Amino acid sequence: MKKLVSALLSAAAVGLLTFGTVASASAGELRLWEHEQFRGNYISFSFCDANFDDNIYDSGRQNIVSYVTIWNNTVIAGDRAIAKIYNNGVGNPSFGAINQADHATCYG
Repeated sequence: MKKLVSALLSAAAVGLLTFGTVASASAGELRLWEHEQFRGNYISFSFCDANFDDNIYDSGRQNIVSYVTIWNNTVIAGDRAIAKIYNNGVGNPSFGAINQADHATCYG
């Protein structure tokens, strides 16, 4: 009886670990770096509609949707697109405006 319970628990644990690995492997990510060319510290999001607490991000990669738009928000002019990050494995090594990324949206 102990062997049967042990075998069932082992099978359940393996199943949970396998499912967790598959689920996390398919999850997308938006990652933004402090500096151009993907250098410095970075922040990650599991979604593409994101607001940034500070405007320090200058490069990024993503694998969530076909493209993510990075915006700068100004009081007078409103939102201005400063970069697009395509889901192509390359990312965007340098946004059009340095230290001005305010938020991101899926697509644009």
